[in-house]
Amino acid sequence: GGDGTLCRFLTCRREYGDDAAPVLLLPTGTMNAIANDLGLGRLEQGFELLRAISDGRLWHAETRASLDVIIGTSRYAGFVFETGFISRALQRYYENPSDRGNAIANLLTTIGRLLGAAGTVQNIAVGDTQLGAQSLFVSGITRMAFGLYPFGRSPLLPIVAEFRLSPWQQRLSWWRLASGHVSTLIASRALLLRPLAGTDVLMITTGAPVNLDGEMLFAGGADASATIEIRRGPPVELIRRVASC
Repeated sequence: GGDGTLCRFLTCRREYGDDAAPVLLLPTGTMNAIANDLGLGRLEQGFELLRAISDGRLWHAETRASLDVIIGTSRYAGFVFETGFISRALQRYYENPSDRGNAIANLLTTIGRLLGAAGTVQNIAVGDTQLGAQSLFVSGITRMAFGLYPFGRSPLLPIVAEFRLSPWQQRLSWWRLASGHVSTLIASRALLLRPLAGTDVLMITTGAPVNLDGEMLFAGGADASATIEIRRGPPVELIRRVASC
């Protein structure tokens, strides 16, 4: 399945206390960010792996850092948490899930508002500190949607990323994020990166929408807010390739 299917699977698996078995992804979702991070962006690649493993071939897995996300009494497991402009874009996308062409156009239009002069600061706080950011990410993988690479990462150490882009930075940021050339954004503090260590607990209060691997966890709103706790979860083994002989 896609990123959301993997999120639901890991959430259920963690609930029942089994985090050890490796996972093979068949990328049948919308964005497939996690499969793309493994270099498995095409569905046929997943089926080739599945056939080879069924034939008894040895396989190799890569480790990715997972997240534990707690909202109220609900606990979720996944790889990429976001509150802010991406979640707002996903809301627009999910308004017309059966109309793929228009839905993707809506998604791109909403993202464009961040990268153009219309990007707005979201109501996001960490602890008692308002961030003044358009988006807050916590990610255990390198990529986000559309092949953007803002996160340098250790496979076992999630990265917290805050986007605080001025209007002129918004116009230039797409290319820099897509190419992974984010040093200018970091130097100007338009993109803030820090690790989420094993003992860290990130406490967030947000009025913006929230998603985990594309699954909407909170709708947001002018008169609504959610308090969210994020910790580093156990590493997850994801099958990437089979042995060459």
